[in-house]
Amino acid sequence: MAIVNSQYVERYLIPSVLFVLALSLRLHGLGQRSMWNDEMFTLKLVRHPWNDFWYAVFFERTRWHPPFFFVLEKVVVQVLGTTEFALRFLPAVSGALTVPVLYVLLLQRYKTTTAILGATLLAISTYHIAYSQEARPYSLAILITSLAATLLVAPTTRKFVWIALINLVGLYTHYWYGLVMIALLVVPSTPALRKHYLATCIVSGVLFIPQLFVLGQQSKQLAEATWWCADPPRLQNLWWTFLAFCSVRFMQASAMFEVSFVVQIVVSCAAAVGTALAWKHGRVYVLLVLVPVCMGFLISLALPQFYVWYRYPIIVLPFFLGMLAVGIDSLKGNFAKALLVVLLVASSGFALVRYQNWEKGNMKSVAAYVESVSMNSGVAIIRPWYLADLFEYYYRGFGKPMEETYDTDSLQLQLHDVNRIVLVSQDTPNNLRDWLGEHYRLVERKAFPGEKGMGVEVDVYAVERCDPKGIESDRK
Repeated sequence: MAIVNSQYVERYLIPSVLFVLALSLRLHGLGQRSMWNDEMFTLKLVRHPWNDFWYAVFFERTRWHPPFFFVLEKVVVQVLGTTEFALRFLPAVSGALTVPVLYVLLLQRYKTTTAILGATLLAISTYHIAYSQEARPYSLAILITSLAATLLVAPTTRKFVWIALINLVGLYTHYWYGLVMIALLVVPSTPALRKHYLATCIVSGVLFIPQLFVLGQQSKQLAEATWWCADPPRLQNLWWTFLAFCSVRFMQASAMFEVSFVVQIVVSCAAAVGTALAWKHGRVYVLLVLVPVCMGFLISLALPQFYVWYRYPIIVLPFFLGMLAVGIDSLKGNFAKALLVVLLVASSGFALVRYQNWEKGNMKSVAAYVESVSMNSGVAIIRPWYLADLFEYYYRGFGKPMEETYDTDSLQLQLHDVNRIVLVSQDTPNNLRDWLGEHYRLVERKAFPGEKGMGVEVDVYAVERCDPKGIESDRK
């Protein structure tokens, strides 16, 4: 009876508790944060009617991800709507499911304590939570990666069929999954099993060939894009990826999340110790992390946009945290083991608290404020094109939206019949803001802080000529 109870706890109760913990952390505040442009790309896509949607996901060259996530996301929004919570629900559930999957993966080769530690580190990982609360494909790709590795540990003929299907789904979810498929060759325990796995990879790869033509067009389009650029390939990117895996420094959209430098040093040292120990006791996990990351970095030498250090490598985050768990739990000294666990868990808690007060940029509050100053007609709202869709998602006022332009002669003609101008712009130097300040009277200015250049500034002007010197005195 005791054995039965022990198996029940190990197989069902523990993973259930871990799932509830992970889901509660990922659903907490899911609809509170304002969306940002990355998520607006998803929203614009899934809002298409089905016929237009199929064309967009398969043929539009401006999409930089395969279609599978967006197909699932469209089904979800058909049921739940297009609120922030609804758009992020699929990524949040995918992220939460990854936690018990990692537990099962570790449990197949290591002790229960190792499996609990690895899954707990993933459950409370701020990095993973942040990307589980974004309406993008990353958390789904992470779940698929973990499922494939779990099935490969003790494969059967039936499991190989599932592995082939999962590999295909993974390829159609994220392009980096191809690197994961290569890394997973280290998981099968015998050459025969490795050959079977290689056969499933070939089948999945052949079925993925049509998407490769789309990828070629997307790569060409992205290389020519002016709205986004990748960091140049440099070894420092690998270090930044390591810090992101430790949840102490990463980016989301263009906003930087980071904890204090002291915490970064302490956590990175603890993670480095865990990695070194894992090389001896869990080398498979070390390779599962290193192979995709290093291959992705090498590809970026020719194609920089292939290695976005804070986004794409996250697909192997469960392997990294599983690697730390294996390394730490291999320590024989209880004090040293407890010290490393406390450092990693405490730092994750510290980062979680910091994350609760972190905002990429609050367009929801910006739109509410602009509504309050544009209740009547005769108000022109000028915003840059890259904020237009996001702003209009939240804005419910009566103002006339206008594109930001530096053709001031044309702008003056457009503003001849308005009595108030509202300029919405990022909180960085802006020539249009300077020009408006010289030609119209500044009535009010409100800043909406964001992380490192992601804040927004709203300037309200009355349409009446005045002396520029007078404007300066008003500002003061």
